[in-house]
Amino acid sequence: MALSEMTVRHARITGNDYTLGDSDGLTLNVTARGGKVWLFRYYWAGKQKRMSLGCYPQISLKEARTRRDDARALVGESAEDVMLPVSSAMLGPHASSTLSANGRSFVGGMDEQATGMIQALGVWPGQVRLGTEECQRVL
Repeated sequence: MALSEMTVRHARITGNDYTLGDSDGLTLNVTARGGKVWLFRYYWAGKQKRMSLGCYPQISLKEARTRRDDARALVGESAEDVMLPVSSAMLGPHASSTLSANGRSFVGGMDEQATGMIQALGVWPGQVRLGTEECQRVL
């Protein structure tokens, strides 16, 4: 069921963290100390990930939905370009130097779509980003 502005505003402290779900992966995480953080849940490389979209009331329900739609579009576009991690057993005895060199070449040669996602969202895929300093104080 979709959240309403009144439901979000009246979410109370219960002593435990809890989550209120909206739609299409948008949730409001209410912490035990009273902080309210918008999270976008999505799947990346077969694993569920969460991305912080900001704190309530700095980010309203309407703005959180807009940010969720933007993030969903970016994740959906780049889902086809996911590179799965390579284990060191597959690479042999020189795995650490090979992985290090491959990592540098991957970051240096990222396509425009991945670079755009990182610049637009400020995070790598799968990295959780806490919003503003106000969020971090409350959490």
